[in-house]
Amino acid sequence: MQSLNPSSGRVMGEVAAATVGDVGTALRRAHAAQREWAAAGFAERIAVMERAAGLLRERADVLAAVLTAEMGKPLGQARGEVRATAERLIWLARNAEEAAAPREVGVRGGVREMTEYEPLGVVANIGAWNYPYFVASNVLGAALPTGSAVLFKPSEVTPLTGHVLGELLADAGVPEGVFTVLQGGKEIGAALAGSGADGVFFTGSVAAGRSVAAAAAAAPRLARVGLELGGKDAAYVRADVEDVAKAAEALADGAMYNSGQSCCSVERIFVHEDVAKEFTDALVAKVRSFVVGDPMKKDTYIGPLALTTQPDFIEGQLAASGGKVVRGAVVHPTLAVSGSYCSPAVVVNPASDSSLMTQESFGPVVAVTSVSSDEEAVAAMDRSDFGLAASVWSADEAAAR
Repeated sequence: MQSLNPSSGRVMGEVAAATVGDVGTALRRAHAAQREWAAAGFAERIAVMERAAGLLRERADVLAAVLTAEMGKPLGQARGEVRATAERLIWLARNAEEAAAPREVGVRGGVREMTEYEPLGVVANIGAWNYPYFVASNVLGAALPTGSAVLFKPSEVTPLTGHVLGELLADAGVPEGVFTVLQGGKEIGAALAGSGADGVFFTGSVAAGRSVAAAAAAAPRLARVGLELGGKDAAYVRADVEDVAKAAEALADGAMYNSGQSCCSVERIFVHEDVAKEFTDALVAKVRSFVVGDPMKKDTYIGPLALTTQPDFIEGQLAASGGKVVRGAVVHPTLAVSGSYCSPAVVVNPASDSSLMTQESFGPVVAVTSVSSDEEAVAAMDRSDFGLAASVWSADEAAAR
């Protein structure tokens, strides 16, 4: 499998691709290794995970550079992801034993009721490309310290980050077979989902999530399934917001961070008409201040999009939006030719039934719609099939809730 740099289109490197047969072999080895790992005890497992967090910090610059080169995340943001991943591993490791401790439910009629936890077993983790280290840590960070083994399939967009993560965990002392990296595309993901693993966890699109759930349901052994899927997240700025400019700056960051490639990116903003012009002007000014460019450069805030098809998809959304499209920084011609860049955009008052308002954009674009009341804002925010996150910006906490 090749890894491509989205900033230049050049091949960064190659990794060995797994076969469907490799999935079954890895599952059998993981079951055997998991039993010994579970018997090792919390103290040993937590120590290994703490070493892993330490290695993340020691190798932060290298890990961040791999991430930036492979999927285009600006270098400063990539370093932030590595730091956050280390913090996540530390927190999960240090809270694992307490979370898994036996609990007394009650005593009735001389009968003592207890809840005791056991390791899930072997967990299949089908990873994401937009936060490849951090999203992986959500699963492996909980599974490994509590005694489970993990079969990890990195996204085919970011195979090198998956490779270096596997190397790091091995160097930290995770035994062979307890964490296995299986590189590949959809066929490997489908094989993992239907492998009969004890748990299947996936982060990605809604369509892919449905396929993973169906494959897991059809497996000979029912698995615990966890899906974290796409979003079309909304924000509402009430008329009583204390600092309009501050809200605009924060929401611009929420929309454009990681070049808008986050499941919980702010993609729809509804703002009360009393502050709509002031807010929109401030939002546009902030978006126009973001530098679009080489993600390896210090001042770049918006880099290339990881998927080469995404710029054309977003341009199609903008053209059909029915709203006023206000552009941010223009992409330099040399970057536009060599990489998958998209000029950031704010779209004012788009059509409510447009693709921009109903389908996940996953890029540096945000819609701003003026509303006349809280009720209108809530109805508009709810006009979506997606979930995940939402925010209300107000001086009145009770009204916001």
